[in-house]
Amino acid sequence: MLIYIVFMDMKLFINLLKFVPFIRFAYTDTKINKILNKEVIFVFLIYIIVEFWQYQSLFIVKNILFAVIFYLLLVLIVVIFEKLTGKYLIGGGDIKLIMLVYYTYGIDYLVLSLSFSLVFILLNLILLKLFKTKSECFSQYFVCCANNKNLRIIYAPFLALGLFLAIVINNKLSF
Repeated sequence: MLIYIVFMDMKLFINLLKFVPFIRFAYTDTKINKILNKEVIFVFLIYIIVEFWQYQSLFIVKNILFAVIFYLLLVLIVVIFEKLTGKYLIGGGDIKLIMLVYYTYGIDYLVLSLSFSLVFILLNLILLKLFKTKSECFSQYFVCCANNKNLRIIYAPFLALGLFLAIVINNKLSF
C-alpha cells in the first residue's frame, strides 16, 4: 500500500513537472499576447527526448504522428470555421498549446483541461459583466478589437489553469 501511494505521488510530481512550461506559456501570452514558437518547439523536443529515454521508438513515432495529425485537424477545423463565419476563433499559438497538452498528457487530460478552461472563461466573463469594470483583475485576459464589439480571449492562462485542475483531479481519481 505504501509503495502504491509513493508511486501515485511520483506520478503527480512528474505530471506537475511537465506542467511547468505551461505556466511560462500563460505568462508570455498574458504579457505580450503571443505564444512564442521557439518555446513551444523547445518544450516539444524536450518531451520527445524524455520519451526516447523511457519508451520504445515505435511508440514515440506513433505518438508524434498522432500529435501532428491532431494539430493539422485542429488547424483545418479553425480555418474552415473562420472562413464560414468570418470570425476569429482561436490563435495559432493556442492550437499549438492544445496539441502539446494532447501529446504530453493524452486525450483524457486534454478533454478535462479544455472543459475547465471554458468554465473559467465563462466565469471570468460573468464577473466582468456583473461588475461592469475595466479593472485589471477581470479584464487582463481579454483584449478588445478595433470596433470594441469583438472580444479576443487570451487563452493560455485559462488552459494552464484547466490543465492544472485536470492533473490534480486525475491524480485524486486514481487512488
